Amino acid sequence: NEAHKVAGGVGISHSSFSKLEIHGERAHEFLGKIGTNAPPKKLNRTRLTYLTTPSGRVVSEFSVCREKEDLFYMVGSRDYIEFDKYWIELQARELGFTEIDVVDRSSDIEILHIAGPKTSLLMSKIAPEAEEIPFLGMKELEIFGLPAKVFRVSFTGLAGFELHMSSKQAALLFKQILESPAAKELELIPFGSMAVNSLRTEVGFKLRGDLDYVHYSEAGIEPFIGKKNKFLGRDEKYVPQKRAVIFRVHAGTGWEWSIPSDCPILSNDHPGKIIGYTTTSAKGQRTGETFAMGYLLLEDGASPESVLNSLGDNLYVLAYGNEWKVEVLSQPPVLASESRKAGVVASVAVEEKDAKTAYIPGQP
Repeated sequence: NEAHKVAGGVGISHSSFSKLEIHGERAHEFLGKIGTNAPPKKLNRTRLTYLTTPSGRVVSEFSVCREKEDLFYMVGSRDYIEFDKYWIELQARELGFTEIDVVDRSSDIEILHIAGPKTSLLMSKIAPEAEEIPFLGMKELEIFGLPAKVFRVSFTGLAGFELHMSSKQAALLFKQILESPAAKELELIPFGSMAVNSLRTEVGFKLRGDLDYVHYSEAGIEPFIGKKNKFLGRDEKYVPQKRAVIFRVHAGTGWEWSIPSDCPILSNDHPGKIIGYTTTSAKGQRTGETFAMGYLLLEDGASPESVLNSLGDNLYVLAYGNEWKVEVLSQPPVLASESRKAGVVASVAVEEKDAKTAYIPGQP
């Protein structure tokens, strides 16, 4: 299948995200006040950040690249384009950054996504300069004579690049790459969103649906909260009521892709007590198992570990009238840091004995 071939080789897809430009002399200062992470200081570098409400609830997720001193390029969820633009403009007015201009470039720019352990081999033949780009870096290049902003990043957790370019030329570049001698030599394949979902779930990468309106301290995004960043809604005294975790689901045959959001997690040792819920899920390609993002409910400020110890091992998810055993993992089933190594497909990382300690998912 597509995910299997990408995880062992290289694939190309179209990524549909929103694209916003933030213009203004104080754009760096402004983004630091509305996002959990400090925006990048260096040009052509990228950071992940989350926008929050005054009460600390997550409303948006963006990758932020500094293209110029007064210009930041932000990539987020395609389904929230209008809301995100409105929210950013609202905060600019309320915080006194009236000179900030937010431009929606979502229809002007398309993204081609190349991923897999053979990505470097492909890029070395079609765009050799791309190998100079550091992880989370960007460089403007020409590929088959067409200009593109090339980012070293991939939502699959594998080695990868994103090519951001004019929407009028994206289909042509897709065709030229797919029909190139290098693509044929490396058996480049097109892949779609289900393959991405399979791969990203195994490395614990979140979708917007995994985060909507949870408090930032509950969302498992600690690597993307700047220690000195005094962002909107920051509250060190807030007591988390839940915690982001990954569940391994022993789904029945034919149901591996059928764990929707908001399925309750229960314990046979505590009948009728809901102890958590799911958000998104997928069947992992490399493990062959089903994993669900979700939350473990906490009481009285208890730690996830103490909650799990009190619940016992008899946890299950209720979905479509079925009860399937679940485990809370100590880390992502596949490690993204290993996935990104050139030519290496990540190995399964979670052993049965590690399935008791709650993992706090993030995106390396």
